[in-house]
Amino acid sequence: MIFKAANNKSEESAYGYKNVFLKRVDKALVEFKKSAKRFINGMFPEVDYSDKAASLLKSYGAVFDAANVKVTTYIQIVTALTSSAEQLRDSINDFINNTEKRGETVTIGKLRQYVTDKLTEGGAFAVEYSSGAKMPVGKYAAMLSTTSRVEAQNVSFLCKAIDEDIDLVEIPVFTPTCDLCAMYQGRIYSISGKTAGYPKLYDTVFKRGYSTIHPNCRHIVVPYKPQFHTAAERARLEEGTRRPFKQDSGNSHFNQLQSQRDEYARGQMMMRQYNRELNEFGEFQQAYKEKGIEPPYKTIGSFRRAFRSKEGSNAYAKSHYWRKYL
Repeated sequence: MIFKAANNKSEESAYGYKNVFLKRVDKALVEFKKSAKRFINGMFPEVDYSDKAASLLKSYGAVFDAANVKVTTYIQIVTALTSSAEQLRDSINDFINNTEKRGETVTIGKLRQYVTDKLTEGGAFAVEYSSGAKMPVGKYAAMLSTTSRVEAQNVSFLCKAIDEDIDLVEIPVFTPTCDLCAMYQGRIYSISGKTAGYPKLYDTVFKRGYSTIHPNCRHIVVPYKPQFHTAAERARLEEGTRRPFKQDSGNSHFNQLQSQRDEYARGQMMMRQYNRELNEFGEFQQAYKEKGIEPPYKTIGSFRRAFRSKEGSNAYAKSHYWRKYL
């Protein structure tokens, strides 16, 4: 979009601020692409598979391309961030156009406040799902990287099993875990579905075609080798394999004790609280820095203690309502 010439210094400053800000966004994107490639190359395992294994996995319903896991993940992450940056650019241009249509002056103060609000609300750099839900790009990249890494590892193990003519694999038990994973773990599966008495892997746990239970899942699939298990362990796996494919609900606990479900719920709640405090501390630091004021809390630890202090206390007020102190 070509902007009309500024009529005064205030407008000129606003357009200058907009151009400088977007140039910084573009520069950050370039640096992000470089660091993302280094990060992905460093964290992903090498997927070693034969043409036979790849062909069989595809025939079983797998949609995961083991050969291109690094490239695919990199493209998805960069595309998400680039798309978010373009949305922010369009949003800023729309704000300027709408302000001018109302006959108002686009000042640097108004534009800076608009950009600050967009960044603060978390919608500026976010991936939007078809449901309308949004996820910050940073969390999306972390989720995608974790999911793809585990999926690559699972494909590698599956290919190794196929190449060694092993049809049975197991999903080890991790506790506590989510109700969905609890339903699938602790079982033995048949990759091909041809081994009698065992559920087919790609008709049950991987029925969506992806070689992971759900996004951000850390469960792995390993070749089942009975000789590496004790008789008691083999018996537990056989028993677990034949339990019903039902998720825990209400007072029915086929897969996990209620205490384990409660522990998982507490862990998820603590993670949400940790992320909220981390985001709040980032905004807190940035706001005090822009004002040139020394913040009352300089580390995430001190901020977190204040944030969790007794409601009504001075520390609680300074950490929850810090905007009023600026």
